[in-house]
Amino acid sequence: HDLASVFSGVISHPIVKGFLAIGLWACTVLGLPVDLAIVMAILFAADFIVGVAYAASRGKFTCRKFMRGVAKVPVYTLLLVIAWLAQYTCKNILGTELPVPLWTAAYLAMHDALSIIGKCDAMGLPVPSLIKNAMRRINHATESCVDTALDKVDPPKDDGAFKKF
Repeated sequence: HDLASVFSGVISHPIVKGFLAIGLWACTVLGLPVDLAIVMAILFAADFIVGVAYAASRGKFTCRKFMRGVAKVPVYTLLLVIAWLAQYTCKNILGTELPVPLWTAAYLAMHDALSIIGKCDAMGLPVPSLIKNAMRRINHATESCVDTALDKVDPPKDDGAFKKF
């Protein structure tokens, strides 16, 4: 079989058609572009497969880790619903239109892409140094941003536990 016939066979299955219909309906409700939803689904599946391969390559594959990967489906769904509720609230209470579901979907897709790259690098697969350096910078910038935000909310206290030399 060629790839096109396999793909058309999978797409024609009634269960797959049902999931696709639900996905298209959700895109309509959430206001997400279908192409972004497709990219999210592909990256999610790829991250899941690479995660299983990474765990198996380290001899750390367990049902618990497998279920943790599967659990991303309801978690991602819940995050997108919360994002839609935030958008709905902003629109109806504040009178402003913010594309919160779009931002959330883009973030989740980026997170899965970075996860795939990180796992591939950890497995020893070739990852261009430009991408590795960009990942390090993104992670450092994110950690710094979170630390700064947390320091504003709850400034660090010098309780003498750590002495500076």
